[in-house]
Amino acid sequence: EEKLYSKTTKLKVYKVNNTFVALNHLIANGVKQSLITISAENLLDKHLTLLLGFCWMLFRRFHSTDSLGEEKERFEDKILKWVRETTKGYDGCDIQSFRESFKNGLPFLALVDKYEDGKLNPGYSKVKETTTDPVALMDQAFDLAEKKLKVPKLLSAKDVVDGNADERSLMLYLSLYFHAFTEKREHQPQGPDSTQQRIAEIEKLLEDYAEKLAKSEKQYEETTTDNSKQAPGITD
Repeated sequence: EEKLYSKTTKLKVYKVNNTFVALNHLIANGVKQSLITISAENLLDKHLTLLLGFCWMLFRRFHSTDSLGEEKERFEDKILKWVRETTKGYDGCDIQSFRESFKNGLPFLALVDKYEDGKLNPGYSKVKETTTDPVALMDQAFDLAEKKLKVPKLLSAKDVVDGNADERSLMLYLSLYFHAFTEKREHQPQGPDSTQQRIAEIEKLLEDYAEKLAKSEKQYEETTTDNSKQAPGITD
């Protein structure tokens, strides 16, 4: 049987072959060849723009829509809406579009601060007041996101500030923030309010069950009594 890939990858030719096999596997499993706009050599050479575009294609092709709702709304609109709602109330954050709304770097900083429950040190307002250079501010936000949310620094701050960042790459990067928030929420212990609410729900269920049980017992007793009265008497 012919080997499709090589476990020995010291030489670049083997790495190229293995990457080529992986790309062909995607095509064999339903990904249109026209969507794969990167070569095995580009992947190995870490061509960032093409690599991010490739990752975006994979994300759109295979991502689950459960966490962001049904596919009635475009993913682009949903992720923009999520950022808008998450950064609501932060001064300097007016989320309207991917190309224009992120140039000052503040939305990224606001997302990190929100993730940290407003406990970012130094705080959002302090960084906003003391860092006037948007590139420096954005770099700081990217570094914080990598440290706090484990979101890798995929974008160039200068490209985003200058409006030259690829929108697909920006959407992919922001989706990593969303998934970090989702993962935190799923692993976060329930607060006292949630616990008390659940206890109240259980108590209500028990009360309803006890009430139904009492009614059933009463109906049974009434039926038994009626049957006794209707039964013929026993004579000697």
